[in-house]
Amino acid sequence: MQKEAFTPSPVVQIQNRLVALGWTKEQGAAIASKSFPTAVGPRVAFAYATRGNARTTILAGTYWSEGRNILSSDIVLADDGANEIQLHAATAGFAATVDRSVGDSYAARLLANGIAISRGASHDPN
Repeated sequence: MQKEAFTPSPVVQIQNRLVALGWTKEQGAAIASKSFPTAVGPRVAFAYATRGNARTTILAGTYWSEGRNILSSDIVLADDGANEIQLHAATAGFAATVDRSVGDSYAARLLANGIAISRGASHDPN
């Protein structure tokens, strides 16, 4: 009798793929985190994978910039019927979108232009 191959849950597969893409595995509500350099110091994005309806896993993230979650619309829905390649591609797409969204944030753009702001310093553009 041949044993059936074990396939990790979609949440575990997503977490493993994020770690392979440079994210850090988390143990709490977030499944992974990634630190980004910004003009005000390192800032962290968090990824969450939750069960949607009976056949879907929802991959979403948080990264606070200028008082709002700039990842609020960066959501991936993964159908439970997705194979490993499809799930990995969706996760890689999410990670690339996070990188792009964070790179477009105000503090990341300042750093890209060579501007660093010390905490507590007032911002005077003149």
